[in-house]
Amino acid sequence: MICIFFINGSGFNPNISYNRNWIKELKKNYIVQNSTHANLSILQKECKEFIDKCIEKYKDPIIGILGISSGGYFALRLKKLFYKLKFCIGIAPVLNPSYRKYLLEKLPSSKKTPIIQQLIQNTPCVRKIYNTIDNQTFIIIGKKDIQVPIELFDDYTIPHLLIVNNKDHYSIQKDVVKTIKTFHTFIINTIQ
Repeated sequence: MICIFFINGSGFNPNISYNRNWIKELKKNYIVQNSTHANLSILQKECKEFIDKCIEKYKDPIIGILGISSGGYFALRLKKLFYKLKFCIGIAPVLNPSYRKYLLEKLPSSKKTPIIQQLIQNTPCVRKIYNTIDNQTFIIIGKKDIQVPIELFDDYTIPHLLIVNNKDHYSIQKDVVKTIKTFHTFIINTIQ
């Protein structure tokens, strides 16, 4: 059994919206819990409870975490905190919020949409993710993503990185479920 703690993007707003499409798709193959708050302390508590519940309910579950955008930032932080998380998937994760803010501020004014302006304004002053991403982590990014620019990943060592051509921040999410299943097969084979 594969259990996934899911953290949707929130633009670093405190409340995380329910991503009906992702939850519906993931629940076809996995046990999924949706997080509700973009706060590391709350997420730690929720994630620990989910891990404990999966261990209690299923025999030898493979437990992981999936985060989208700002949710990817929190997913990577939690992966480091809980050794029982066997995998992490970040879809357009914000690895370095301050650097992303800098890159967004450099955009020409024609590209500074209300969404971009809100992301710049809401960016917290938090530390970046460590420079080396472990072998149990899969990062998927869109080459045309303005909200999480590809330059954000230049200084990182990422063993499992997929750059999807012609995809932006939103269209990348539609094509990755099959790729995630392939990564889970890899993780299962690695664990056994």
